[in-house]
Amino acid sequence: MRALKIVFLESSLELVPEDLLGHPQVSRTARRYGLDPRDLILDKSIHYKAMSGLPKRWKRGRPDILHTSLLAATDTPLYERGSLKLYFHVLDGRVFEVKAGVRIPRHLERFKGLMAQLLKLGRVPPSGEPLIAECASSLSEYVESHGRLVLLSESGF
Repeated sequence: MRALKIVFLESSLELVPEDLLGHPQVSRTARRYGLDPRDLILDKSIHYKAMSGLPKRWKRGRPDILHTSLLAATDTPLYERGSLKLYFHVLDGRVFEVKAGVRIPRHLERFKGLMAQLLKLGRVPPSGEPLIAECASSLSEYVESHGRLVLLSESGF
């Protein structure tokens, strides 16, 4: 039996943009977690004021949506049987593959740390067999290598 593939499109996942690195909200978050601001995931619930000038801010800074979606998908019998392959496309265009059997961290903060590493290096963990890795640099490249897509919209059409 062929595996069902799900691609989460335009996942609102990105590192904090360069022009926000000096913003007080970003600096405070970096100090709180003991991280360089360049290693933070943009999160609307924490960086709301900092994001006020960003273009398309309504679709940015929501790592919780991808986190919840991946948790829901990996908690299914289909995934546990190995009959479901998961991919996600981020706003910079790259597509990542979640390898079979990977367990997504339940805590959002751990997930964001993992995703920051993924966005910087293109894979996690940095060495050894990747659990999540970049599989295409653009959605069109992904479609060329994986074939036809069936797209579902919010309206159901």
